[in-house]
Amino acid sequence: VPSLVPLINSLPALVQLPIKDNSTEAAQVASAQRTAIDMLQACSHLIAQDQALQQATLGMFGTILLRPFPDPDPEVVERRQEVHFSASNAVLAFATETPCQPLWQDLVTLYVASMPILEPKCHLNVVEAVSVVITTLTDEADWTSAMEQVIAPLIGGLQEHLDNAKVFAQILDRMQAVIRNVKLRKGDPREAVVAEQLVKKAIWQTVLKGLDTHPGDPTVVEGCCRVMKHSIRCVPDFCKQLVSDWCQKILQRFSAHQHSSYLYAAEILISAYHRDAEMRPFIFELFHRITEIGLVNLTSDEQALHDKVELVEDFFGIFDRSLRFSPDMVSASAALDRVISLACVCIRIEHKPAAESVYAFLESMYAFGCGLPQPAPPHVSALLGNAAPHVMSAIFAVILAVPPRYIAELMPQTFEYIHRAFPSDFPVWFAQAVTVFPPSVVSESEKPAILEKLSGKAVHTVLNDIGYRCEQVAMRNRNKKPD
Repeated sequence: VPSLVPLINSLPALVQLPIKDNSTEAAQVASAQRTAIDMLQACSHLIAQDQALQQATLGMFGTILLRPFPDPDPEVVERRQEVHFSASNAVLAFATETPCQPLWQDLVTLYVASMPILEPKCHLNVVEAVSVVITTLTDEADWTSAMEQVIAPLIGGLQEHLDNAKVFAQILDRMQAVIRNVKLRKGDPREAVVAEQLVKKAIWQTVLKGLDTHPGDPTVVEGCCRVMKHSIRCVPDFCKQLVSDWCQKILQRFSAHQHSSYLYAAEILISAYHRDAEMRPFIFELFHRITEIGLVNLTSDEQALHDKVELVEDFFGIFDRSLRFSPDMVSASAALDRVISLACVCIRIEHKPAAESVYAFLESMYAFGCGLPQPAPPHVSALLGNAAPHVMSAIFAVILAVPPRYIAELMPQTFEYIHRAFPSDFPVWFAQAVTVFPPSVVSESEKPAILEKLSGKAVHTVLNDIGYRCEQVAMRNRNKKPD
């Protein structure tokens, strides 16, 4: 291992070589520099034992990342980006795997200097690296100084590029990385710095301006909602003063532009403040109004649902997760019957995240009917009973259409909960729903045995068997020669 030290010490001469043109020699230099970066990453355990080696390693990464590349040739630019990306990944790994607290100022300096030079995805790695190291600083003065130096250029960039949606969203990603990595215990004196300097003066004002300037841009909207999510997680008590205005802003913008990120933002507020008596009126109103807006959008044109898969995913997601946090809020929804009816349509969508969200919603609703996480109110139980035969028929219709395996695997749990919640009604509903299948899939004589299995512990097996039969029938029909 000690023999590696001279090799590491010889690398600065290599990383200082310029990639100046499109020649074979320049290509070899770029390849050698990427190899050097890989080697430094592989030697992180050795570098971690020597602060001088740490400083030299960080200096080499900085040399690569800060070197200007004036040649506009596309191949030269591509090589530069490849080397930059390797080096920025290495900086992140270096910060994560090596005790870098003594080098925090060097990392912050590299972060500031590289901001106007690096491609956004490369600079994001550097931001992540700096943020990771800042979380390990124990000296309050160092931590505050580092945070201020990191935040200032982001605020300046957001103000400068407010009218450029693409650049604004890229800087938001970096702001998000900073706040996401802040870890504070309740009562930590550094909460005041995060709350006042980062959230109040930077993030909150940026979010308001971003949504007002780019209300129709999904990337900006997602960035704003995510940075607010991490702010709420980081300083929840401080953010309570923003909840009312944030709820109103979400509803205002979602009414005009049904971006799925607004549903996600509402879900974050519900999960954070559902136990807070002071906040509950705001999140109750938010839940009922935003889900009504989403429902109107999704039911306006059922043929267009395949073009709204992200909205479908987050719409059913907010119901599913709100059932865990606040079942009484979901029970109070006047739209619950229409939401279940919509779910019976949306289960046909062949999009994995959307399908998982729809089936999770149905599963959670019928688990609620079984008393999980608490007994459902009588009106909800009645609603679930009225909807159950339609849910079963809709699922059988999906099986008949031979869905992808990932959808077929989502079905059994819903059947189990329907049977547990309504055991005496289940046979009648099964008799209605099973008529979806032709006799070539489920014959009359087989129905009692299938019902028995669906009522027991073989739900997964029997649904798989029916699905296999549907697949065989579909194959025979495709191969059948026309008369």
